Amino acid sequence: MSIDLALLKQEIVDWHDVANEGCDLLIEHADKKMDFQIGKIFQCKTPEEQRAFRVGVLLAKAQFRDLPFKTEQEEDHD
Repeated sequence: MSIDLALLKQEIVDWHDVANEGCDLLIEHADKKMDFQIGKIFQCKTPEEQRAFRVGVLLAKAQFRDLPFKTEQEEDHD
């Protein structure tokens, strides 16, 4: 099986961008009802719950902020 590594790398970068956009949406709309496909609707009702939820998403986003390889944009800057 032949894998085009450049294509695979770009697919990972694209997925990472979409995941970060999703996190940004979660942070922005922490006060809205959310369906995480777990069988019930989730909602942070109080400002304290919303703040805690946003902090949790920010922490998760920080863990996966950087990819373990340089992207084409980073390589162009070198």
